[in-house]
Amino acid sequence: MDRPYVSDFLARSWTISKSYNNLYWDITKALLAYWISSCFKNDDKETKESGLYMSEIRKIKQVILIRRDLKMRRGKEIAQGSHASGEFLISQIRTIAKGNDDLIPLKLTEDENCWIKQGMAKVCLKVTSEEELLSCHQKATEAGLKSYLIRDSGRTEFGGVPTYTACAIGPHDVEAIDQITAHLSLY
Repeated sequence: MDRPYVSDFLARSWTISKSYNNLYWDITKALLAYWISSCFKNDDKETKESGLYMSEIRKIKQVILIRRDLKMRRGKEIAQGSHASGEFLISQIRTIAKGNDDLIPLKLTEDENCWIKQGMAKVCLKVTSEEELLSCHQKATEAGLKSYLIRDSGRTEFGGVPTYTACAIGPHDVEAIDQITAHLSLY
């Protein structure tokens, strides 16, 4: 069965560097949703078994944690949250694309596929310290959830010191994420 490959998707996206570090998630998420949906166009056995039909709605979300104690500029906070949100996909691309110019199949989990097909629900929460951010990240990974910690290089803020700024947990089942983040306030 023919399925689109990551390189097909990347060729359609706006601007991306050779190292895949400059993917602007908010600009290309519509293309990503199109690409993912095209993976499941055929009514084949694999698609039926994966349970990814829209009629089967599951509660999946991604939570983005932003450190408020850093007093980042609003644009910086948005950029860091965007990096965190897209990291579930970018980390896979970086891993499988290293030194490989061939077509690269992208393997998304069932939760990730459902999340993309159902509108990519995101909740942005605030944390008040690096310790709180790292604690949530650690609890999520210990619970078996994918968690992506973002460390800014410090080139434009933080006096050149690399600093943990944000974290994204998921996409995963709502109840699983809420066990880790229910105590946090909305951003």
